[in-house]
Amino acid sequence: MLKLVPVVRRQQRDLLPALAGAPARRIVITGNVEALARREDIRWREDQALRAFIAMTGRVVVGQIDTPGEFGYVLE
Repeated sequence: MLKLVPVVRRQQRDLLPALAGAPARRIVITGNVEALARREDIRWREDQALRAFIAMTGRVVVGQIDTPGEFGYVLE
């Protein structure tokens, strides 16, 4: 769910439970470090969306991803 969770949280929050219930052994979720339009740091806002989603799933973080423009978590 690369870059998907923060967008869905902003635009159609009611779809998050369906994503949280995805039948997968592992889920990878990511967010942007920088806003595309205004070039400002949005990591904090995106991280809040990802952490709320992690809590909703009840899954455990087993890994982290950190690239220059993106960050995220691997959940099991």
